[in-house]
Amino acid sequence: MINDIYSVSYAPGSSGEFIRTMITYMLLCESQDIDFEDGSSHSYSNAYISNRYHLPLHGYMPYKGDRFKTIHDMATEEDCPIVIAGNLEYLNLDLYTRFLNSKHVLITVDIDDALVTTANHYYKNLFFKKRAHAQYHDTYLKYAEAGLLPKGLDSVDQLSSEQLLVLLELRGKDDLPSYIANSNEIIAAWPTDQLAKLFVINFKDIVSNPDFVIGILEQITGISASTAAKTQYNRYVTRQLSFRKEYIFDMKKETR
Repeated sequence: MINDIYSVSYAPGSSGEFIRTMITYMLLCESQDIDFEDGSSHSYSNAYISNRYHLPLHGYMPYKGDRFKTIHDMATEEDCPIVIAGNLEYLNLDLYTRFLNSKHVLITVDIDDALVTTANHYYKNLFFKKRAHAQYHDTYLKYAEAGLLPKGLDSVDQLSSEQLLVLLELRGKDDLPSYIANSNEIIAAWPTDQLAKLFVINFKDIVSNPDFVIGILEQITGISASTAAKTQYNRYVTRQLSFRKEYIFDMKKETR
C-alpha cells in the first residue's frame, strides 16, 4: 500500500517551507508552537529531517538518483503520509502521474515579488545555513561587472544596505521569470479531469489573505484547521511582516 503523498512546489523564498510545515502540522494534529525565528519555519522542518535524500514524513524532493523510486520507498516503508517539497524545476507532472494518490500545491509568484522572495532566500541562507555571502558572491560579481554595483569588494557583506537591496531585487527579477513560466506550464499541462489534485496558492495571499490559504490547506489535508494551527499561521504572518519591515522597508527608508 502506498501512503498519501503531498508535495509543495515553489520558487526560492516564496514560503514553500511554511506551507509544507502547515500541511504536516495539520496532518499530525499538532498543538505546540513553531519556532518562526526571523520569519522562517526551518527550525520546525529540521525536527523531521534526518538526511536530505531519504526523509520520512516531512522532507525535500530528492534531487539526486531515481527520485521517483525514493518517493515510492518512502511512501511504502513509512506508516504515515509523506509531505515533500522542492523548488519548481524539481517537481513536475511526472510526480502526479507516478503517484495518482498524491496531492500537489503549486505556489505561484509574480515579478513584483522579486525583492521579497529573494530577501527571504538570502536571509534564510545567512541565518540558518551560514552561506549567503558565498552563495551570492557570483551574483555580486555579475552585477558589478555590468556596472550596477561597485567593483572590487571581497564579500557581499561589504555592500551597503542600499546596494544589497539592489542586488537582491536584480537577482529576483532575473530568476523569477523562469519560475513563472514553469508554473504556467504545470497548470496548462495538468489533466482537466484531475484539477482536484492541484492546489494553486499565490505567494502574496500567504501573508495578505490567511483565511483563504487556510481554507486551501483544509481542502488539501481534509482536516479542519484547529485553533492551534490557525494560531501558528498567524504567528508566521506576524513574523514575516516584522522581517520585511526590518530587512526591506526600513532599509529602504535608511537609503533615502
